[in-house]
Amino acid sequence: MSRALGIATALGLCLLPLRLWAEEDPHAQHRERPADAPAYQGLGYTLPAAGNYRLPPIHGAKDGKVLLSNGEPAQLFSLYQGHYVVLSFIYTRCPDPNACPLASFVLSRLQLKLAQQPELAAQVRLISLSFDPQYDSPATMAEYGQRFTRPGAPQWLFATTSGAAQLAPILEDYNQWVLAEYDEQGNPTGMLSHLLRVYLIDPQRQVRNIYSTGFLHADVVLNDLMTLVLESQAAQ
Repeated sequence: MSRALGIATALGLCLLPLRLWAEEDPHAQHRERPADAPAYQGLGYTLPAAGNYRLPPIHGAKDGKVLLSNGEPAQLFSLYQGHYVVLSFIYTRCPDPNACPLASFVLSRLQLKLAQQPELAAQVRLISLSFDPQYDSPATMAEYGQRFTRPGAPQWLFATTSGAAQLAPILEDYNQWVLAEYDEQGNPTGMLSHLLRVYLIDPQRQVRNIYSTGFLHADVVLNDLMTLVLESQAAQ
């Protein structure tokens, strides 16, 4: 993929409502940032062969109460259901191409790669969970997720929570901090400061890798998934 195409694709993943494009945009500096995360470029180095390295468990994954994009309540663990899970925390209004749009871009690329490996794809589930329940309703998450629906690709679930009380323990359990941003008058802008973290979770609900902006790349995640599958096969 060319750099220009990568940037255009990434920015298209997180379009903002028109009402946010005010004459005085406090987040212009975020929107003007170049989409320069490694995921938008070539990997730049050769990955070790899948299975030739280990991903020791980091810690156990945690459960929590969420709402699916159809409005149905669910537990996070019920969504995992014995799959290898790639879990991203996002919010749909995020303006920074190196943050939430990056996570969705990488999962989209990963989805395409997995579609070419049906046996592996059947073992994988992608989940994007919003940390902005005030805006990201189930209907908003459903609309956001429609652009990522692809036949033959692994299931990608889009979820939110019913409110801050349900979201807070999930964020704490996954060490995902989020802070509301305010303008000079002390009014909330609707934007959120956060760390980008994407989690690779095995069928035993153990977190096996945590990807940040500089490390998140579809080829890396795919290689890690294949490594975990080979590890499981060797243990049988």
